[in-house]
Formats: sequence, structure tokens, C-alpha cells
Amino acid sequence: MKRRKAIRNIVLFSLGTGIIYSCKDKYEAIKQLHLKHLIIDTKQLDILDDLSRLIVPLQNIPELADHTALPFIMNMVEHVFEEKDRQAFMKGYQSWDQEILSIKGRAFSAMKIEEKQQLLSEVNEESLKASQELYTVFNTVKEKSIQYLTTSEYYQRKVNYYQMAPGKFKGDVLLVDLKNKNDE
Repeated sequence: MKRRKAIRNIVLFSLGTGIIYSCKDKYEAIKQLHLKHLIIDTKQLDILDDLSRLIVPLQNIPELADHTALPFIMNMVEHVFEEKDRQAFMKGYQSWDQEILSIKGRAFSAMKIEEKQQLLSEVNEESLKASQELYTVFNTVKEKSIQYLTTSEYYQRKVNYYQMAPGKFKGDVLLVDLKNKNDE
């Protein structure tokens, strides 16, 4: 096999594994990440997945209906964050349900979707009297969910469509239709 073909195959395989993780069952995908620093159980995974899906509703896009940003979020926290930030995130998601229960009188996992959305808007506005760890979890999940969407193949091909300069040729434009922006 030629070197270029081998390198191309390795790059394609690497890109494909990222997509495969996002399409799998979230529990299986997290297990295959082999996280060393983050200790998480299924209830906490469900809460983080709910947060991610409420903040950036990927499931509303038909091409991304079966995707979840959770493996991407967990992988980024595991490998990119510093130790103190990772510890704050871990402490925040472990106490998320209990803290919401003490503040609102109802656990986050027991709330209806409308109540969760109202709570998240309060957290986003920082009007909720909560710990810094809770805000760390919310801001991390929000930032990484948006990053997951904006770096997805769907977004890059359909939304962020790029045309090389000089752009699309418009041959039938009349000179009277061309206006200078400074003349307005």
C-alpha cells in the first residue's frame, strides 16, 4: 500500500470513529471512551444528556435526530480541561439533582420539560442562587454542545456553506441594479 493511501485511510478512520461515537447508545459510547478521571453513573448521564438536549436540541434536526453530544462533552472534559476545572464539573454534575431539589423543591430528573426549560433559563441568566459548580456544569454543557453542533458534518455542509472567492457568477445583473453601499 502506498504511503499516501495509508495516511488517508488512517485519517478517514479517525474521523469516522468520532461520528460512530455520536450515533451509538450514549452509555456504550461513554464506556468505550475509557474515562479515567470522570466517575459517572447512568442517572447522571441521563441528567447531562437532558441538559445537552434542552440547551441545543439536536434531535429537532432530522439528520441529527439520533445524535447526542454527550460523548463529545465527556471526552472534552476528560482530555482538555485542567484538573481543577474537571473536579468542579464532576462535583457539579454529581450534586446537580440534589441542589435543584433543595432550591426548587423538586429534583431536576422529576421535572417536566417546561419546568426544566424555565429552570435552565434562570441558570442561563444567573438569577438562581446556586453553587459555582452548578454553573460550571451548565456553562460547560452549553459551550460543548454548541461546539459539537457547529463542528458537525451537517452544519459544515448545510449551514456554513463555503464558496471559494470570487463566489457565484451572476451574469444577468443589470448595471442599474448594482448599488454602492456608501451611496445609501
